[in-house]
Amino acid sequence: MTNNLILIFFIILLVVSVVLIVRQWQTRKRIKEMEYILEKVLDGHNKLHLFAIPGKETANLSLQINQLMESYQKERILVNREQQARKQLLANLSHDVRTPLASVIGYLEAVTGELVHGNDRELYLQTALQKSYDLKRRVDQLFELVRLDANEIQLKDEKLDICELIRGVVIDFIPLLEKNHFDVETQIPDEEYPVKVDPSAFIRVIQNLIRNVLIHGKSGCYLGIHVYVENKYVFVDVIDHGNGIAAQDMEFIFDRLYQGDAARTEHGGLGLAIAYELIKKMGGNINVSSLPSSQTLFKLQLPLAR
Repeated sequence: MTNNLILIFFIILLVVSVVLIVRQWQTRKRIKEMEYILEKVLDGHNKLHLFAIPGKETANLSLQINQLMESYQKERILVNREQQARKQLLANLSHDVRTPLASVIGYLEAVTGELVHGNDRELYLQTALQKSYDLKRRVDQLFELVRLDANEIQLKDEKLDICELIRGVVIDFIPLLEKNHFDVETQIPDEEYPVKVDPSAFIRVIQNLIRNVLIHGKSGCYLGIHVYVENKYVFVDVIDHGNGIAAQDMEFIFDRLYQGDAARTEHGGLGLAIAYELIKKMGGNINVSSLPSSQTLFKLQLPLAR
């Protein structure tokens, strides 16, 4: 009887040992698989994940590793996109600065080399001066974006009448709009619509949107500005009847120096990016809709201040 008990004990011990060895081997194999997948992910392979086997000791670990890898892969994709965007920004900026600079140099060399005389000399000097102003404006816009990114621009929070602010901006643009034969239609209520904004920043946003109409909507010679309230929000629609925005350009329209068309390349493509950054910092929103060869509408949204 005692011998039988000893035998049974050794059999049980053997079975347990075998089971433990097998499970240890499976666990080690599973860990090796995890290491292999993680190495692939670190080498840049995306969309990889571990299969969690229910009931296994590594199931919960696999789920946690999958979550970590998904987060890592998303972050890596974001970093790659930002790197590409920065490269594109530098490439576009190089072109955007060098082109007017080359023009300035060319005109001045013609003058200093006495290749032009009389009225032509004066015209070349005036053109070089205007190109210099354009170059300064683009550099100033670039530094403004850099300061916005670095949170170096501190915006004030003042309760102001948005209607009065917009009227002031439109009045300032009337001479330029008339010079370019624009029809101007405004629907700005006489009542006050209070909002909390930085006055200089908000004025800059409206100025950039109107300049955008002058540049990209000039074929339609129309500027519409409508101000209205819905559901405790004030909306500002800036409308033009120009050529519109191509469908493939819509999602990039607020990107910096995005070259959607020849005019956008020529005039820098920074104004809308600055408007977007500023309105976001003031707690607002901006979006765009467009019908080709018909209408483009930029819609600002800000909460009413009560």
